[in-house]
Amino acid sequence: MVDLSPVNTLAQGARNPSRFQQFLHRHKTRATVINAILEKLFKPEHMHYQNTKEGKEFICKSDLRNIWNTHREHFDRLFQRNRLKDKQVETLVSDENHLLELLSYLVWIKAPDSCFLTFRDNVFKKKTAPELSDKFEGLPLSVDALTNFGIDRTTATMHRNTQYRFIPVTIDIKKAQNIQSVGNECERLPFIEGDKKATKPRLVAVKTLRDNKDEIKNLKILKESLTKNDHISFHDAIIKHGPSYKIISGQAELGDLDQFLLGDYHRDQAPKVNRETYYDFGEKFPNASGKELTTALLDQCYKLATALKFLHLDIRIPEHVACAHMDLSRAIF
Repeated sequence: MVDLSPVNTLAQGARNPSRFQQFLHRHKTRATVINAILEKLFKPEHMHYQNTKEGKEFICKSDLRNIWNTHREHFDRLFQRNRLKDKQVETLVSDENHLLELLSYLVWIKAPDSCFLTFRDNVFKKKTAPELSDKFEGLPLSVDALTNFGIDRTTATMHRNTQYRFIPVTIDIKKAQNIQSVGNECERLPFIEGDKKATKPRLVAVKTLRDNKDEIKNLKILKESLTKNDHISFHDAIIKHGPSYKIISGQAELGDLDQFLLGDYHRDQAPKVNRETYYDFGEKFPNASGKELTTALLDQCYKLATALKFLHLDIRIPEHVACAHMDLSRAIF
């Protein structure tokens, strides 16, 4: 005879939790994963800032892969019943698409559970195949596309530009003259300051111009010259970002002529009064005295003279152009 006493009925209910209890458990599990990923995304070695400015932060694909690959179990706990196959996970973390950036974006905005439940169907052609669906457009997604993932329109509109945080611009470095256009000012240029922990930054000089087409043309002429001079450096890239042009060129290891003549001091600061240094002059130029200094300065004067002679007499370009000095400040040498 079966005992249907209240005690046994309660025990049976504890062994078989209700659908609502199961939902709460899955929701808490997913929320725990989201908070764990967010904690890693916010770490300074992963989230980079353009000159420490809020609203211009970005994160690189390599950092995202490190975060997610270190804890592969996060994928299963995030998608739960609709977990991905191994080959789908490999597609997710590859360099060839923006899937990992999309997933990180959904975590960043704390998207509702429905987004993760339908993620597989929205991204892949089949439930078990790694091929991407034709419906997936790649980032940045439109507001309509975001709503298809289960995000309400108000949230999608409010956080659409947040996608750019995960897809910083890739700068093309080419030998030939090229202006790379970045039309949307919401896009993040991958410039960082003082961050050398998880990235391998390249120190560059960046000059910003607003609608100065004459100087851009001059740079184009110089780079397309049929003749070259060893004492003239070329820019690496020009990026049109909104109304501005960003001219990227190599950073002079020993600084420029202005810094050299000022010694240790910034131009706007008097010596011995809260002085800040460009660099340690003695460390940069340990032999800057006597005959060695005189010889080195004469050598630099010769190189400067040959560079100016080249610009006036030896440059060869397909079209005729007159050379004029628009800027002969000490900082350009």
